[in-house]
Amino acid sequence: MDEELSGKVTRTFSLSKGFDDMLSEFAESRGVSKSEVIENFGTILFKVASTDKDVDAELTLASVLSEQRQLLLKIYDAVTREQRILQERKEALAMRYSKA
Repeated sequence: MDEELSGKVTRTFSLSKGFDDMLSEFAESRGVSKSEVIENFGTILFKVASTDKDVDAELTLASVLSEQRQLLLKIYDAVTREQRILQERKEALAMRYSKA
């Protein structure tokens, strides 16, 4: 894993902790559990967006989710690329030793 990706992985985990705290606070302010917030995320965002005082909370929550999703996609792409490279190396070694 390269330096840039390693930093992104670390950042994703720190974002996850921040996100978990924000999710807990959001759920507590609504009197529901975190799992209910997750299960009903789209509906909750709509309700939050419809109240002026909580628009910032909705935007922040959506922003964090979007950023985490993008980071996870980049991590997935990097892992997939590494797997492909390892598979190619494995096949090359197998061919090399099968000729010997």
